Amino acid sequence: MNVAEPLPVIVCEQSGNWAPLLRQYDWPRQVRWIETRSLQECSQRLAEQPACLVLVEVPSERAAALAAWTRRVEEDFPTTRVIALANHQTAWCEPLLREAGAIHVLSTARQIGTLRPWLTRHFKT
Repeated sequence: MNVAEPLPVIVCEQSGNWAPLLRQYDWPRQVRWIETRSLQECSQRLAEQPACLVLVEVPSERAAALAAWTRRVEEDFPTTRVIALANHQTAWCEPLLREAGAIHVLSTARQIGTLRPWLTRHFKT
């Protein structure tokens, strides 16, 4: 992808906690944040932007459903990469999400800086 082009990153979360934290970090200028509140809305945006990076919050009560969704994304959108946004209550499902196709799992907001290499690698900025 050309460096001048926008870099679409979909943030899928119900809590609304991650997006403000992500916007505070020093990302390449061309990153374009697309916020969604459900997996259904995220899937719709993926159909419009299939070569994007998806950051998806892990709801503790739906970790298995998220793993199944991640597997479908990997099959339906082979140029999309999924990174899971977990917390101390959902960190247990990291192996499940990685097996389903998540390329990285954050277990705390303090790890936001670890996203930069993944973003750079995905978009080759």
